[in-house]
Amino acid sequence: MEVHAGVARGIVAAALFVLLVVLVSTPASAASGVEMSKKLDKVYEPTWESLDSRPLPSWYDEAKFGIFIHWGIFSVPAWSHNIAEWYYQYLLTGSDHNATREFHYATYGPNFKYGDFGPMFKAELWDPDAWAQLFSDAGAKFVLFTSKHCDGWANWKSPAKWNYNSVENGPHRDLVGELTNATRAKGLRMGLYYCNIEWGNPLLPWDYMHGPEPYSGQERYVEEVFLTELKDITMKYKPSIVNGDYSVLLNSTQLKSREFLAWLYNESPVKDDVIVDDRWGTDTRCAHGGYWTCHDHFQPGQLEPHKWTDLMTMGRSWGFDRLETVQDYKTPEDLVEILVNNVAYGGNLILNVGPTADGRIVPLMSERLLQVGAWLKINGDAIYGTQPWLTAQRENTTANVTVYYTQKSPTGDTAAAGHDLYAILMSWPMSADTITLQSPPCSTSGTVPYMLTGAGQKRLHGSCTGSKGITITLPPATMALDPSLLSQYAYTIRLQGSIKF
Repeated sequence: MEVHAGVARGIVAAALFVLLVVLVSTPASAASGVEMSKKLDKVYEPTWESLDSRPLPSWYDEAKFGIFIHWGIFSVPAWSHNIAEWYYQYLLTGSDHNATREFHYATYGPNFKYGDFGPMFKAELWDPDAWAQLFSDAGAKFVLFTSKHCDGWANWKSPAKWNYNSVENGPHRDLVGELTNATRAKGLRMGLYYCNIEWGNPLLPWDYMHGPEPYSGQERYVEEVFLTELKDITMKYKPSIVNGDYSVLLNSTQLKSREFLAWLYNESPVKDDVIVDDRWGTDTRCAHGGYWTCHDHFQPGQLEPHKWTDLMTMGRSWGFDRLETVQDYKTPEDLVEILVNNVAYGGNLILNVGPTADGRIVPLMSERLLQVGAWLKINGDAIYGTQPWLTAQRENTTANVTVYYTQKSPTGDTAAAGHDLYAILMSWPMSADTITLQSPPCSTSGTVPYMLTGAGQKRLHGSCTGSKGITITLPPATMALDPSLLSQYAYTIRLQGSIKF
């Protein structure tokens, strides 16, 4: 069991998280009404103190799971020993021990410039409706799509990118617009990723190897590119998420990030509903903004006092990489446990896919998404709309089974019965027909265990080991081997009315 008493940061985090859970546990209609009232009454100033006081719109915490998409002209070479979407940066700097330069010159020739990949990025097999269906089947509630990565290529007709965008070059399609429409048609929210700087922009001639230096062009870049493009995608596509990135080179004052966020929260068409991240300059990561990402693959393993998000790859690279093999990919068991772990500790998961240049999500990536979706179809009640259990987030049972806990606030007629507690078992105890959960409170008159199955909830027999702890008789092991009855990868026991406040 992991508890945080005795650890200074954990004490503060848990105490602050109590307030977060209370706010999140407020009935949805009342919470949204209070939240909307606060938003309508308050004008946010371009200071971090003011901007950070904005309540996080409740939809994001309830959603838990989204899909990240890295797609652009870096998908044409699709080559790296590290991360393929950084192809241009490696080509400019040689910072991958010149591996990309050697590959590029041998494959395309020394006079082939990075921008020449534009016409080769055709997306000729792309079906945005099929993508949206896949993401829906994966159980995702929102999508985060690269409007522009750090190579500067825009996946819409940017007013700052003549002929260096997907409408005037390459596929000659508004990729952002088409995917936004398809995604919303499936009932998912649409978010847009935007890289704050551009490696090859002449207004930012910085030292690639040793960091930023002051240049006169940066003010023009901020006004003519950064602010212009961010406001353009916000006005055109009305995203539910605006996710900045690449917290190097310029701080939030130089980028005028605070001014943009104040406009986003006060004047934009998405001011009441939009979520942002924490990557708005060199001084903001894990300190300011909406949800905190801190670093890629962030999994703190404890309760945090602020909503956090894990940006996670399936393999090594974010963009499609032809060098990746099946051994580079996470297994479905890995991905389900990452999702469960994140939710148990108060985070969200945004899982990345990197499509090919012609617009396909390769079968192995699609299979992984569908495997997660099949698990969520049975176990989604233990994920969506839940909150962490403050008493324990994880324990190891005597049967050597790792268990994560989430809880859900009751509504309506069930409110008096107490919160439901979910125990998510990361393996099935094949050598025993019972499992003892050590952390949950137990009452012979009030605690009722159920197993979530493909055929609905199956009531189980449970006996209290005291005021704390419950021993549960499991279904036959053969049932765990039948995917039509129980999910694969992890198994959920719902303890109805287990927690009272």
